[in-house]
Parts: sequence; C-alpha cells; structure tokens
Amino acid sequence: MTNETCLQKVADACAVIEKQIDQTIELSRYVIGNTLTKYDLFLCPLLNRSIQLSQGFMALIKQRNLTCAGSMLRLQLDNCMRLYAST
Repeated sequence: MTNETCLQKVADACAVIEKQIDQTIELSRYVIGNTLTKYDLFLCPLLNRSIQLSQGFMALIKQRNLTCAGSMLRLQLDNCMRLYAST
C-alpha cells in the first residue's frame, strides 16, 4: 500500500468517526431532554468518554501510532461493556 493510499483510507475513516461523534452529541441531547434521571447521570459521562476516545483514536491513527490506537479501541470496548452491563 502506498503512502497516499494509506492517508486516503485514514481520512475516509476519520470522516466516518467524525460523523459518529456528531450523532453521539445529538443522542446525548435527546437522552437528557427535559428531565435528568439517574440513568442520564450514568449515560452522559459514558457518551462523553466515547467522544474523547474517538478523537484520541483519530489523532493516533493520523500519526500512525498503531500500538496506542489499539489501546484506545480496548477502552472503547470497555465503554460498550459498561453500557451493556447497565441494561
């Protein structure tokens, strides 16, 4: 794979991740709504952590730091398991 091809694939993947970040922000607005419940207090920090991990993952991928990017994926999976455990 050439360097240009790799950079294009990274840019495409980052565009998808940025779109998902925007969807996460919209989801958090919907979740909170007009009331604030105990579940909201659990879910909103989880959504915030997901956004921050996604932004960090994009930065590491752009720098080709795959070792640290893999660790970020494990943290994101931890986020998913926390959400699953709450249901």
